[in-house]
Amino acid sequence: MKRRMRAVITGILTIAALGATALLAQKILTPRTLRAESPSDEKTVKVVTPKHAEKMVFVGDTHGAWLGVSVADVTPEKAKELKLPGEYGALVEEVNDDSPAAKAGIKKGDVILQFAGEKVRSVTELRRLVRETPAGRTVAIEINRNGSTQNLSAKIAESPEPKWFSHSGMP
Repeated sequence: MKRRMRAVITGILTIAALGATALLAQKILTPRTLRAESPSDEKTVKVVTPKHAEKMVFVGDTHGAWLGVSVADVTPEKAKELKLPGEYGALVEEVNDDSPAAKAGIKKGDVILQFAGEKVRSVTELRRLVRETPAGRTVAIEINRNGSTQNLSAKIAESPEPKWFSHSGMP
């Protein structure tokens, strides 16, 4: 009974944390300076958003699995334009320098079709797959580049900074 109650409480807290993150990303998160509320911490913290922040969602804390790409969902128009096998995948809009993605050879304009053997149906799914991969693990990534499929491998790294993922559906 205690185990079940702990699981329920953990689930509720997780949902609350995810909701707060979504609210921050959608409504509140803008470049600004914040003052710590604790009197023992007199530091001023500057919050800086990355390029293209209007299309990006912050997920997670400052450390965790990191691929190093900004991506967008594949629209029906994009799938046709890029000659994709279907309306799935994550379109790479930006690759961070010295990131696992850059080292693997992923380039702007590529479409990530599979990650670690799992079909990537959306940006949300890619975000989950990366998040669930331990830092240090090498994963197979299938991409579509200029209409042809290529297989690459990337060694997932620990995030050097807060993680941002693009999500074109943001208001």
